[in-house]
Amino acid sequence: MAVIARTLTSLLLYLAAFYATDATITWSTPASGDGTASVAETAAVGDAVETLAATSDGTLGEFTLLTKGTPFTLAVGGALTVASATLDFETTPTYVLSIQGVDDTSTSTATLTVSVTDANHDPTFSSSTFSTCAADGSVAGTTVYTLSATDQDSGDTLTYSITGGNTGTDFVISSDKIVTANALNMATAASYDLIVQVSDATATASATVTVSVSASCNSAKAFVFSLLTILTALVVALN
Repeated sequence: MAVIARTLTSLLLYLAAFYATDATITWSTPASGDGTASVAETAAVGDAVETLAATSDGTLGEFTLLTKGTPFTLAVGGALTVASATLDFETTPTYVLSIQGVDDTSTSTATLTVSVTDANHDPTFSSSTFSTCAADGSVAGTTVYTLSATDQDSGDTLTYSITGGNTGTDFVISSDKIVTANALNMATAASYDLIVQVSDATATASATVTVSVSASCNSAKAFVFSLLTILTALVVALN
């Protein structure tokens, strides 16, 4: 009988130890330990993403973000916030985070999938000023410059317009090109400072295109204008 009693006692102790180490944490956020959240790619450092929550039949301890190398930080109390202003929908649209909770005797891991929501990016020119040369007497319909702006949003359509400096309405926009609307006359206007604008239907950007009317665009003057344009773009790129 003593052997049987000792055997039963050992079995009960084993079962007690087994159940004591069994998970006792119940996740409410994310529900059942698997959920989603979202954050705008324009979110600043410190902005809230989600607050993790769980209950336990013991004493619930701290939460830990197990996934490394993410732009998020998790407070021991469960507040998940933005830690780095590097969110970019085009580069990383989602993050899958593993979060651990602990109580007196157990641990439990939840999975939170954070989606980065896309935000509109403004179109940009590579410089604020550009220069080009147009031959004196150029007839209407002559292309004098091709505009080029960029936008991080690949789905956006860029449209161009002239908003200032168009003396005599001598130029129009055709797609991405500045085209003469009238024949150019150096004696009447030797230079134009055209204010051009690009729009993605939500935001705009502007630049100045200086058009110099010359007897010959193969002249040293035209070369200097071209060189200045290249140098300006290079300075912008280096900065």
